[in-house]
Amino acid sequence: MGTYKVNVVIFGEDSLIARNLADAMRRDPKYILINDYKTIKTSKRKMTDLSWGLEIDATDIDEVFRLVNSANLVINCSGLVGTDKCLNKPLEAYRSNVLTADLISRSCNINGTKLIHFGTTASYEPGPNDNEVIYEDSPAREHPTLYGATKLIGEVLVRQNLPDAMIFRPCFVYGGARDNSSIIKKLIYKYLGKGYENLNEIPLGLEYKKDYLYVDDLVKAVFGCLDEGLYGKTFNISYGSAISYGEILKLLRDNFDFKSPVLDSINFVAKKDYLKDHIVSNKKLIEATLWKPTITLTEGIKRIINEAA
Repeated sequence: MGTYKVNVVIFGEDSLIARNLADAMRRDPKYILINDYKTIKTSKRKMTDLSWGLEIDATDIDEVFRLVNSANLVINCSGLVGTDKCLNKPLEAYRSNVLTADLISRSCNINGTKLIHFGTTASYEPGPNDNEVIYEDSPAREHPTLYGATKLIGEVLVRQNLPDAMIFRPCFVYGGARDNSSIIKKLIYKYLGKGYENLNEIPLGLEYKKDYLYVDDLVKAVFGCLDEGLYGKTFNISYGSAISYGEILKLLRDNFDFKSPVLDSINFVAKKDYLKDHIVSNKKLIEATLWKPTITLTEGIKRIINEAA
């Protein structure tokens, strides 16, 4: 018997997570990418803030329904990511984070298509089992950022429209050639003179801890859940070890000899709209699969430096 083929449609297909998932699927003969960026023929495409090229317009009802109808599996990576971007473009935040989630999940429901949807841990408060850690059953933030609020509404709609959707909440994913948003990559590239010359202020305090996950580890987690068929579940994806930007700067100076005043010239200024400590549990995902993160922050930084060389 031949291998069962899975026709896959990815929305937000030129984003960091989507491109890395698509690359992994191209290496697995089981998956067939319906809207592969190399082959897709449609005029209903647009640029987004986090893409490197044109993407399917996931707000177009006819186009979404047509693509979902051709798929066994839909992966929704569409969305406007980032506190500043959403504050500056509230209508686009609604369209990208709410409207697309609703439209895609309703289309999957009608067609009986499996769905993987990407939300964010930024929508949730620490707790309830630990007052410092975000779990899958943590309560929604009472006063979330616009980014967190729109992603939360989108996730709620997905779960209502399609109870068996597989939902992932990634936490500060970075790394790889398609990473055009993480502060870690921007710091390294600015220091090396490879771009981001205008990066002079970062709206986060040096002392606040956050959890950074290299994109290759995220891809392995998603494939692990696909192999186990864990539809209807919600999982955080994180490294499970938070670190502050102050510690990241020290790591760059001590381990990689980044001693130039370039990094010292950047002001870290905490703003009220940004999350402070953001520590995320990955316990549920580890218990449900054989997955565990393997790429340390030091190794991830090495990869970014080598990529820039």
